[in-house]
Amino acid sequence: MGGARFHIDAAATKQADLGLTLSAGANPKVGTHLTYTLTVTNNGPDTASGVALTDSLPTSMSFISATPSQGSCSGTGTVTCQMGELAKDGSATVSIVVNASCVVTLDNNAKATANESDPNPSNNSDTATVTVGDPSPPLVAATLTPSAPNGDNGWYISNVSVKWNVSDPESGALLLQKAGCVDQLVSIDIAGVSFSCQATSLGGTTGPVSTPAIKLDTGKPVIDAHANVTNADATSSVGAPVAYLLPNVTDATSGPANPTASCVPAPGSNFPLGNTTVTCNANDLAGNAAVSTQFTVTVRNRTQVCDDDRSDSERTHETERQRGEVRHSSHQHKDDCFNDVCASTRNKTEDNQKNGKSKSFKGAMSECEAEGKEEKGRTED
Repeated sequence: MGGARFHIDAAATKQADLGLTLSAGANPKVGTHLTYTLTVTNNGPDTASGVALTDSLPTSMSFISATPSQGSCSGTGTVTCQMGELAKDGSATVSIVVNASCVVTLDNNAKATANESDPNPSNNSDTATVTVGDPSPPLVAATLTPSAPNGDNGWYISNVSVKWNVSDPESGALLLQKAGCVDQLVSIDIAGVSFSCQATSLGGTTGPVSTPAIKLDTGKPVIDAHANVTNADATSSVGAPVAYLLPNVTDATSGPANPTASCVPAPGSNFPLGNTTVTCNANDLAGNAAVSTQFTVTVRNRTQVCDDDRSDSERTHETERQRGEVRHSSHQHKDDCFNDVCASTRNKTEDNQKNGKSKSFKGAMSECEAEGKEEKGRTED
């Protein structure tokens, strides 16, 4: 009677207790390399054949290389290494280099297998946890519009917008903490204001970053009103030089560029007979122009001025004399006095007359007429 035949698989009857350890280098920074080291050990009791390592890399890691101490490796997302045989108490290693692409904490899982039965499969796999750090603090910058003062002396003369730009390519927006960093619109005139922003990420803290002082003046300076000049008398047939005070200028924010306005014709200019319009302009320190103002300078004809101050009887005598109807020495002398007084006293300003610095027209006429009577008496004697 024939006996039963059994096929016994030698590998199935052998045992190899594989152990795997997975370690990682120091926590990397974004953009730097990290090396994982996988070590597989055969704890026996038999030789392990067909030893294989499988490492599924985290998706945020970019594969660079895999170097085994024996056998060969393939793959990038999942790296598989065929290690061959490991004798009892023997070991083999694989170094896998990856690049860290973002700030994250991640786990890397690996597993070892062999053809032989493993009496202790719990040590066949291992996990390494790493935290990828941020190599740099956030970027903080302010954008001003207009980008630079558009007035004079560092002043803005139109509204200024302030927009903060805060970013961190490694940590990302979710990991940013900000203090200040509020967009602004400066629309109220102010002599100086500044804004700031501070940002913190896993890479550190930036700031506070401050804007330059923003000086805003959108208002126009104001030129004081100037009264018309009506007391200017001609000193020649073409008019007279007329002095007047320049009007003051005020400005609430930046201040006037000059305390007084610039006027044309300027004080001391020769003004012709009649009415001349004077136009005054001014700017503030920011470059804003005032609304121009005007006033009138009137230069009176000297003969007409004197004639206006004579009495009705004096005008009558003058008319009769001109017609040849009156020929009296006293009248002639009076006419001479009138002309002399016009030339010497009437051209004085009314202000000087009020202050007693010169005789009035009528006072000078009286003195002149008195001198005429004395001269007449001496002649008759």
